[in-house]
Amino acid sequence: MGMRQLYLRGLENRRRYIEKDQLLSTSYNPSEIEIFSSKEGRVQRSAMSYFMGFYPPSNGVNNISSNEATKAIPPFMLSDLKQVQSQLGSESFDHGYQIIPILTTGQKIPDMFMGAFEIGTCPLFTEAT
Repeated sequence: MGMRQLYLRGLENRRRYIEKDQLLSTSYNPSEIEIFSSKEGRVQRSAMSYFMGFYPPSNGVNNISSNEATKAIPPFMLSDLKQVQSQLGSESFDHGYQIIPILTTGQKIPDMFMGAFEIGTCPLFTEAT
């Protein structure tokens, strides 16, 4: 699947699992879901594309206090700092982006998950191996 297809699949699954079935929060909550990927760049980009649809940009997700906003300045000169701060307001990111961590592992993904099961507990896994 390409990036656009994965993004659209993420949108469709959001409608199903978040909006319709209400199984997950409307914005990313790390206590509800973890995303794993191999170290391959294409696999990580696929995960990013999917979750941009599943958890799209949304205002108010990454809010910071006004005190934090005045302290959250870069350690370098930014010629239009006041304008940028005004534009961002209480948002951490422009356009309401949600940063979804994608955890990587040196293990093959199926091995990582199937290692939690004892051999013989899943007939399909036993049959496939």
